[in-house]
Amino acid sequence: MENRDLVKISLACSLAGIGLIYGLSLMVEPKAISVNLLDRYEGRIVSVEGTIVDLRNHEAGHIFLKMKDESGTCEIPLFASISDKVPSLSLGDRIHVVGTVEEYRDSKQVVPRTDRDVQVLESPPVSIAEARGMVGETVKLQGISYSVRGSNFRLTDGNESIEVRSSAQYLSDSGRNVTISGTVRRDDVGVYLSARQLLALSARVETTGISDIRQAGVFLIHGVLRLDASGPLLDDGTGRFALDPNLLSEAMVDGDEVEAIVSKGCDEMNTLEVELDKTSTIPLERLSEELVGRTVRVKGTVISRFVSGENMFLTLYNKTELDVPIFKVGGDLNIQVGDILTVSGRVGTYQDKLQVVPNNISRAKIESPTIVDRELDEITVDDIYTVVRTRGRISSLKRYAKSCSISLKGNEKRISVYLTFQPYGNLSVGTEIEVIGLVKKYKDELELVPRGKEDIG
Repeated sequence: MENRDLVKISLACSLAGIGLIYGLSLMVEPKAISVNLLDRYEGRIVSVEGTIVDLRNHEAGHIFLKMKDESGTCEIPLFASISDKVPSLSLGDRIHVVGTVEEYRDSKQVVPRTDRDVQVLESPPVSIAEARGMVGETVKLQGISYSVRGSNFRLTDGNESIEVRSSAQYLSDSGRNVTISGTVRRDDVGVYLSARQLLALSARVETTGISDIRQAGVFLIHGVLRLDASGPLLDDGTGRFALDPNLLSEAMVDGDEVEAIVSKGCDEMNTLEVELDKTSTIPLERLSEELVGRTVRVKGTVISRFVSGENMFLTLYNKTELDVPIFKVGGDLNIQVGDILTVSGRVGTYQDKLQVVPNNISRAKIESPTIVDRELDEITVDDIYTVVRTRGRISSLKRYAKSCSISLKGNEKRISVYLTFQPYGNLSVGTEIEVIGLVKKYKDELELVPRGKEDIG
């Protein structure tokens, strides 16, 4: 036999042997070990099982997991070649991973070869009562939200509740069914969940009538607040429910429309939260520091409007003044001085002044003002923040780069007209014009502020 034939036979046998070894390796069940034993199995294929306690997405498409079992933690890198094929993963999930033990930056990690090496085991949310005893553990919780204050809120499953703290603002209102994961921690205030990932968020729970509550659960009730000698009551027309007076705001008065979140156990109902009904408006003069962080609905006349880039800064008036900043989309809104704006937003403070920051400006209601006809000589301080139509003769006119100031004369009085724009046509002293504008006061003098060029005729 020639040497060339021997080489071919040797090569064929080698390839067959390698294929056989690879096939046998696939048939051998990987050894199941705990994380603290990874040092003994470097270079070998093992299987591990635990809970995802950290999850980071890399811009290149990789996913880096940290998994924890009862013995310790290890890294599970899912490289881009398989990351988009593995099942959807979230913090708190329990997973089973098969992979090769490798060393990276002085620590051991298990590297899966294919997406089939990563399995998500059933990992339902734990009860809040159980979670409160799992300080330091990463858990998944489900419940109804209430007491939303900025990025923090409380979560209840009807039996227990826990404070949820987050660096991201997931919620704008209460009464939503939330599934969230994070780490249970404890401080001087108590046990809380440091939220890491919002997994699911539903629409608000449906309103329930008091008379319809017969089984345990968490319920949202709309009704009228009644204050009598026995204490505060919620009356929804189907029944009455005693409210916890400690949960009422000083801004609430008898007859207010309110909504309450209540929980019902085996034999009693408890108030979790009472807030002014967001579908009804609260008078501006009743806004107070106590309402900071809460969502309210307000209504007033736009008496000031300033646009800076994508932001619009409004001042509303309804017996008192209130600032309403509208961020990001404000520059595209068709809101003018004199319009009546009804909007829901979160109460906050800026430079020691209360303001309401809208949650969703697309739901705001904008109404055109009622225009009142007035003789120029009849306009008085009683007309302040009213939109009037009047006539007069121009006695002086000053043009600036982007604005114009006019002095308008009646039979006896003069009134200033301040335009935030340049008017149509060639207006001049002595011309009689009709003006529609919001009556304001500037340096102890009345002035008219037209809404646009069409208000000068």
